Amino acid sequence: MCVWPCGTRPRTGDSTSAVTGTTPSPCPTAGSVCRSATPRDCLSLVFLGAFGAMLISSTTGVALLVGTGDLPAGSVWRVWLAWWVGDAMGVLLITPVLLLLPRVRAPAYPGRWKEAVGLVVAGCLVPLITFSPASLLFVIYPLLILAALRFELPGSMLCALFCSVLATSAAADRAGPFQHLSDVEVMVNLQAFNGAMALTSLLLSAVITEQRNTRRSVERACQELVEVLEHLTAGEATAPPPRDEDDRPRNTDRSPSPRHP
Repeated sequence: MCVWPCGTRPRTGDSTSAVTGTTPSPCPTAGSVCRSATPRDCLSLVFLGAFGAMLISSTTGVALLVGTGDLPAGSVWRVWLAWWVGDAMGVLLITPVLLLLPRVRAPAYPGRWKEAVGLVVAGCLVPLITFSPASLLFVIYPLLILAALRFELPGSMLCALFCSVLATSAAADRAGPFQHLSDVEVMVNLQAFNGAMALTSLLLSAVITEQRNTRRSVERACQELVEVLEHLTAGEATAPPPRDEDDRPRNTDRSPSPRHP
């Protein structure tokens, strides 16, 4: 998922796969994001797993290409930037989707199917937005917010990946908002758009998931408390009355007995 500058693609086959964003993420927070989806894990995935860790892979790969003579010195900066953009986008967009695929389930309620169909219909406008010369990429964010609100992390990340693929295609064709831009400007704009989109999807979905989990925990605790109270009330109702020393029922009515004249 990267845009190669003209004439800067390395000749080695092993390095090509790395520059296209297929380097696996060494950061373990990707799995924790998909399991717990907390804002802290999402921030760690974005800034440590994607932007930080991929600096190591891109720098190491470019240094090896320069050392072996497969990359001219004048193209180091552009190739390094393309390498970093591709790997970072792979960690931000592809890794969460692959980890979330086993957890994707069909909507359980009929109303969710209508929402899913509406989201798909709204997604049909994304190609027009990404290839429009009017720079309307910001219009995609309401679609991401809607997907996060209704379908949480799986829906928002699938929507973000779809939008990112179309934006990358537009950048590769120099169409829409990416026309009349240099190679570096295209990659910087694409990285900023994809990074902001992934961060928005991850953080918003994490906050919504955390709030829903908290609400379910509170509801579960209230239900358990109601069951305990019902059990205690039932135990008091079926308990035998107290008896005195002669094994006779004790009169628990403490109201004074009426006095006769």
